[in-house]
Amino acid sequence: EALRQLAGIEEVGRRLPPDGQDLDGDTMLTCWPEASSWPGGGVEQFIKEVVETIVPAVSEKYGASTDSAKTSFGGSSFGGICGLYMAMRYPEAFGSVLVESPSFWMDDAKVLDVLSEYSGAWPERVFLASGECEFSGTRDRSAPAAQEVDSLLNNYFNQAVIMLRSKGLDEARMRTFLEPEAAHNEADWARRFPKALESVFSNLWDSQAYQTHLAAATALAAEAAAAAKDAASSNTCYFTVPKVLVAGEPGRLFYTKTATALKEASSIQAHVGFNGWSVGVEDLPMSATELEGVVCVPLLVPAAATEGNFCFFDKEGNWDSNNGSNYSILVTPATAPDSEPEPAPAAPAPEPEPVAPIAEPEPSAAAAPKEAPAGSKLFEQMSAEDKERFAKEQGPEGYNSFYFSLPGTLEPGKTGTIYVNRNASEPLQGSSGPLKVLYGFNSWQLGNGELELTKGALPSIDGADWWAGEFTAAEGAVQMNFVLNAGDQWDNNNEEDHTMLVEDPALRAPVPDEKRAEFDTVAAEVWEANGAKFFFTVPSPLVAGQP
Repeated sequence: EALRQLAGIEEVGRRLPPDGQDLDGDTMLTCWPEASSWPGGGVEQFIKEVVETIVPAVSEKYGASTDSAKTSFGGSSFGGICGLYMAMRYPEAFGSVLVESPSFWMDDAKVLDVLSEYSGAWPERVFLASGECEFSGTRDRSAPAAQEVDSLLNNYFNQAVIMLRSKGLDEARMRTFLEPEAAHNEADWARRFPKALESVFSNLWDSQAYQTHLAAATALAAEAAAAAKDAASSNTCYFTVPKVLVAGEPGRLFYTKTATALKEASSIQAHVGFNGWSVGVEDLPMSATELEGVVCVPLLVPAAATEGNFCFFDKEGNWDSNNGSNYSILVTPATAPDSEPEPAPAAPAPEPEPVAPIAEPEPSAAAAPKEAPAGSKLFEQMSAEDKERFAKEQGPEGYNSFYFSLPGTLEPGKTGTIYVNRNASEPLQGSSGPLKVLYGFNSWQLGNGELELTKGALPSIDGADWWAGEFTAAEGAVQMNFVLNAGDQWDNNNEEDHTMLVEDPALRAPVPDEKRAEFDTVAAEVWEANGAKFFFTVPSPLVAGQP
């Protein structure tokens, strides 16, 4: 009646099992409008089936222990109610019970009456937890009476704690936790799960194992706090622990919602995938952390991952997708353990060499080309020559350009790969679907074709969205012309087309030094006579086949 008045619900439903028989009088009185279609009843039959049929079957088939000291039974919501019934009906079957967010409101808090009347034994350990915002945490908190319903549910929880304490479940045997801001959802239950396991299996943990666990948890919290500080100073709304995720290893993804459009969201999920959304795509509920405004979700990075992709959303359908570009982070491959080399036989000591005079320093060699960061299957599958060309011609900054090819200079009759950063094309902003290249050669006089590119060709650093595809340059080509297309959106370089050089290496000859000197002299004269120009050539005009 109190819930009916507080929540303004006129019709309260009573549900029976599908066969219409109330197996044990445990019907469900709902205060949730959406619960009118939920089933209810049958807890006695259910827990009997677990103890007499399921546990023996699991033990026989999988070798699970039947020692009650090594087993626990638990659940959340109605499953939490089942946990309490299991503890009372079969106190010797399990050494502990795990009770999360039990639905005490069911049938006018009938289970509280059952607890009050029960005078039998209890399992050795009980974990009982709930959230302070069980009702409002999954609904609009400004709804009429939302806070009052939360208060009533919290009162039910506290009544249950007092009853259980009075029955001998002191702090050594029962751990209770009423978590501020926590709601009635899987994310909050998952966050408390490590605490629950600590409690229900405390008898199996020696002090050394516990201290190791505690040290790891403390180190993780410190690392997360430091990463959050770094993210805030760099105006970044997400970070990971470890800072660089490792393929095949666990990690955690953190999101600072207070710095985003989702700052008012009561619950947030991460839409996670890897390798350009081609691997391990799933929606994961994020949990609150000890850091203000920061939520977190654990990840298991796939072994084949080279890049992580993610965005965030709330239950109202609001998204933070980095303005449509999504968020991306490189994933480092797992490092194989170093094998111990066989010790080499000791060599005889060499005769001392005569001391040579100090030589003049050698002229310093040219700096090695910058290495492009590895990060995608396609990059890893490039030939050593293409990787070297990419590193030399593009460098890490190549990841932020609009488009380029490998090889850097296309050759007639040879295969090349075009790389396009879709997000660098202003006309294609907001486009969706496949990205295509329509191309030809020598002002569209040769080898016209259409190419559908593949997404995720390179890591999406700094919001880049790389696509790539292979084609063959036409024989006799000296220039490639192309335009980009996505659905009904086009990028044709303001009707000038995009172009790339095509050159036959057989026609490439070094310019003699005397010619270079002559060109420099003429260039200086032209510069002096005409001042700053956009560009000019020497000679002017150029002569076919000549330098």
